This record gives sequence, structure tokens and C-alpha cells, in this order.
Amino acid sequence: MLAEVTVPACGWTTVRPSTALLPVNELKATERLLENDLLRLTLNEKGEITSIVDKALLADGSPAELAAGPCNSLKMYKDVPTWYDAWDIDSNYELLPVALDAPAAIEVVSAGPLVATLRVTRQLHESLLTQEISL
Repeated sequence: MLAEVTVPACGWTTVRPSTALLPVNELKATERLLENDLLRLTLNEKGEITSIVDKALLADGSPAELAAGPCNSLKMYKDVPTWYDAWDIDSNYELLPVALDAPAAIEVVSAGPLVATLRVTRQLHESLLTQEISL
């Protein structure tokens, strides 16, 4: 159970169950989209965030795109050490990228009313990565 609570700095508060309904953000969650009243995030088939739109209007009346490219794009490089294999990263590592093109499994974990969360599971070479993206 999640609750939005105001707590004073260096203080405490008591939280009790309630049946009162308070206004909350409108949350939307699909396998490729997270959205609330202020932001809209779009994901591609690899689970990378390809768009973050600030829905507050700019001076010209258009929403602001904040992502210049994939935001959580992961990179992997083959390490072929010249001298030391445990801690030395050779200067030519950028010449040996490992392709990470496999599509991700994306599932909606939570869809509100306080948080919307997507779980992205990807194969990274011989490892499995699980990432949760929340709004």
C-alpha cells in the first residue's frame, strides 16, 4: 500500500487508514508508455526511454521534449586486456562494442493511483537485466 504523506523536516507524523478520496494525478501505464499530469515517457522495443515530454506548455504553446535520444541506453564493450585483466581498461575498448539489440520484455507492474511502474527485462550478452521505471 502506498500513501502520499506530508512530513515536516526532521519530524514525524502518524498515518492511519482512511476511506477519504483525495484528488491524485491521472496516471496511465501501458507497455510502451508512462504518463501523468506533468510528464509522458515513451519506450521503444528495447525498453529504452525514447521520449520525455514535459506537458507544461512553453511560450509558443507546444510541450517540451526533454530527450535528445535514448535515455537509458546501455552499452557493452569487449575487454581484451594488453597487460592486466582485472582492472585495466585499454584505450581501444570503444573499437569493440557488443551488440545489445535483443528486444525487451516490458510489463506493467503498477498503474496508480500514486505510482505507475514498468518492469523492463533485457538480455545483455550473457546476463539478464531487470529495470523498473516509475513515474
